Amino acid sequence: MFNTQNLSHLVGVAKELATGNHDTTAAVADLTFDSNCNLTRGRAALKLTDYAMGQVCDRLGPPPRRYIKQCPPHIQSVNLEHWRHQLVAQNPDAQWLVRGHNRTCRALLSTRYVPLDNQPLLETVSGVLADTSYTLVAHHLDGDSMHLRLTMANSPDGYYAAGVFVANSEIGQRSITLAPFVQRHSCANSIVHLDGGVRQRHVRVTPAFIWGLITEKVGQCFGLAQDMIERAVWAQAQQLPDVGDVIRKLCEAKGYTEDTQANILMGTEGQHTRMGLVNGLSAAARDFENPDQRLVLESMAGAILVETDPVWSVIQKRVKAKAEVEA
Repeated sequence: MFNTQNLSHLVGVAKELATGNHDTTAAVADLTFDSNCNLTRGRAALKLTDYAMGQVCDRLGPPPRRYIKQCPPHIQSVNLEHWRHQLVAQNPDAQWLVRGHNRTCRALLSTRYVPLDNQPLLETVSGVLADTSYTLVAHHLDGDSMHLRLTMANSPDGYYAAGVFVANSEIGQRSITLAPFVQRHSCANSIVHLDGGVRQRHVRVTPAFIWGLITEKVGQCFGLAQDMIERAVWAQAQQLPDVGDVIRKLCEAKGYTEDTQANILMGTEGQHTRMGLVNGLSAAARDFENPDQRLVLESMAGAILVETDPVWSVIQKRVKAKAEVEA
């Protein structure tokens, strides 16, 4: 996390983080896993990150992630080499896009994947918003992922701000994402409506296409964020007498700790309403250091705010939804 307040600075940070990155399209037949379970091609060896190891398991099919990760390196290697040979026998022309950073393999992706990394995406967002007044209220930026929360206007009462959430992954963890979001000024909670935005996979994209997409969708997301603020009045009037039971069942379904359950309940500020639950979820989200875990609660808050279905029905849909992963 870098505490800066403008996109132009983040462009420089992203450029620095990308130093040492390299991509290679390689035939699976030319790759091997050595006795330390490094990915090798000729004399070059790359240590797999945990995320890349999971991608290897997915690409090779049978070896389950959890089992492989619990094995010592030489056993991992025997398993992965066996299934790599099986893949090559079935498809001799199989290729992978290997994304590296110095001597680390950070991702193994399909050759259909088109890299659109954080630096050029930040440059595009900065260019699109060049003549727009905005505030970068929160963000996460590291070598693999990016989350931005940009507000553009306050509500008439000054209680909320409407804006746009932007996210990206360089390792196939998520699509390029733009979504409306609302910032609550009194406590800095973020409420993100993922289903109200757009998620563009890293397939068949060009810089020109992304520029047009962001230009179009930023305005749409801002308009929907303003609608979300108006929706808060409706949500505040929707009574939820059993809010404590709803929070308990939600935490059981998601495997959250008792601390998280307590934080959600505290964040409701004693309001047994739909909006109270929205506030509780978005408040507890700030306690997660992992940006994707934070987004899970913020987007659940957004769904509960925007959708008209009963609260528990909305929660069940979000709990059952699979994590988004690209290939």
